[in-house]
Amino acid sequence: MAGDEFPLWEMIPPWGTLPIEQYLIKNWNHFSIDAPSQQRQRLIQRFLERDKTTEEFLFSDELPPRMPTSEEIGLILHPWRSDDVIRRKAYYLTKDSVLVFLRTHYDPEDDGKMNEWVYETDLFEENSWWACLNDPRLFNFGSDWQRVYEIMPEVAGFVDRTQRFAPSRGLHCLRASLKEEKRIKKPEESENRLRDINIAAYIVIADQEAFQSGLLRLLCLDDRQNIIGEVRVDRKPAEITELILQRDPILGL
Repeated sequence: MAGDEFPLWEMIPPWGTLPIEQYLIKNWNHFSIDAPSQQRQRLIQRFLERDKTTEEFLFSDELPPRMPTSEEIGLILHPWRSDDVIRRKAYYLTKDSVLVFLRTHYDPEDDGKMNEWVYETDLFEENSWWACLNDPRLFNFGSDWQRVYEIMPEVAGFVDRTQRFAPSRGLHCLRASLKEEKRIKKPEESENRLRDINIAAYIVIADQEAFQSGLLRLLCLDDRQNIIGEVRVDRKPAEITELILQRDPILGL
């Protein structure tokens, strides 16, 4: 079942078709004395630490060979991610290499600024809505943004890296203006090292400092979820995406 055969808002992946779900049902210990939530969290961490070169859990839109039973769905999968919107977003995060935008600070007075970052561009509203994680019930982490992996381990990296989207024509206009951006300085040897590292994911975080200063936090992560570079930028996620696609040195990543 290919995702492009349905409108995005109608695509709900069958239980067990997401890589993390397949990993959970395959490795679940039904005789464990731990609470299901504890065992699930431990397995999610192992999933994140697994060898990313294996193709064991990298399957296409076809149904995987091992589908969960109703008992496994009720015990392992549904209590963890019962929200269809989250499962839709997880599905598309495994299919497309987009910039993830995570909001971790929630104050109603900041909603206007959030709308400027998100809705004054079509990056999230029409094209990559699944990459915007903006829900106080789920992502109100404060400074502990890594908790997002417990809910959306797909944020750690993209399963299908063949999907790319083309940069827009406005890229050259951003390069000149970004020269004055405030960013974290790195030693020269560190900058050279980044060029040789396989970057697994980019995450933009709207934390408390971002709302206070207007500077979003951009993180560059390797396949072990280590931060190998970060920068504060006064740009919308759509504009940041353009620079990342070009590996623009202006970002300092």
